[in-house]
Amino acid sequence: MIKRIAFVLMILTCPLFLFSQSKIGKQEIYSKWISMDKKVKRINGYKQNFDSIIVGFVDSLKIAGIDTFGIYKKDYVGAISDDSCDCGIVPWTAYIHWINKGLTYSQKITKCCRYSPKIIISSSLIRYYDNCRIKIDNERILPVITGASINNKGDLLITEMDIDHTTYYSIYCDLNGKNKFVSFQDFEIESEDNLFHTDNLNSIINSWKVVIESQINEVYK
Repeated sequence: MIKRIAFVLMILTCPLFLFSQSKIGKQEIYSKWISMDKKVKRINGYKQNFDSIIVGFVDSLKIAGIDTFGIYKKDYVGAISDDSCDCGIVPWTAYIHWINKGLTYSQKITKCCRYSPKIIISSSLIRYYDNCRIKIDNERILPVITGASINNKGDLLITEMDIDHTTYYSIYCDLNGKNKFVSFQDFEIESEDNLFHTDNLNSIINSWKVVIESQINEVYK
């Protein structure tokens, strides 16, 4: 079993604008944050969002004609491991699922090790996205927001909490060209200081992560 030791946590308060005056409610915070988030340009492809080891493996699948696959990756920021496969400053573990000629495969990869592929009955990663694609495509995991207000210029002040040691999750699924990449962190899901703690916890994206983790724990127990 892999053992990881977390370092001491550090919490930061990150206002976006200064000179606040009047507080605003949760619904207005959500609306304004989503409006700002939609202006952020993000690259959805796997090549831009994963380690070169993972990219190389997926490239080999695509060369072989595989058009349905998924990637689930965990980056353990601020953790150390006694497992030689979890090497590097930030250890990570990835699971790649793909379908070929009616069979579904799972491949576990770390920065220093590649395990033998396993044949599984079906992929929760792929199946869940196929069933819930529209909802997943339109949902967001919000950061740890503890409050917000409007300054005398009408600018929005958002107070966020951050942490320097947590697990980051990256999920990618490609269904013959229909693809989605999402990334979020444990702290955003677990922090009860977050005004959106319940929303994040009950989100379809977190549910996606939960069913993936459940299958991984069963396959690799």
